[in-house]
Amino acid sequence: MKSLIFIGLNVADAYLTKTALAMGGTELNPIGVLWTNMVIKGFVALAIVVGLYFWGKEKLLLPLGLGMFGICCWNLAICFTAEVFSHAPLWPQYLMDML
Repeated sequence: MKSLIFIGLNVADAYLTKTALAMGGTELNPIGVLWTNMVIKGFVALAIVVGLYFWGKEKLLLPLGLGMFGICCWNLAICFTAEVFSHAPLWPQYLMDML
């Protein structure tokens, strides 16, 4: 069950990230742009799950799932904020200049 939740959260993360980017958000993870395809993200998550079971580390699925839940909540908050405050940019330029 934890495996399916982890894979589902990864797909949800890809969808929410793609939605946030479409609303004007910025991906701060340098390789995060590669993971906006839901199918690819689902297969990568499946490969991680298979690898964890293969090496007997399936107990890591709980903390990984909790981490993905937090990421999905963050992305959902970003999408909600962008929708509510659609007149303002999601990441102001002064924040991007600090990177």
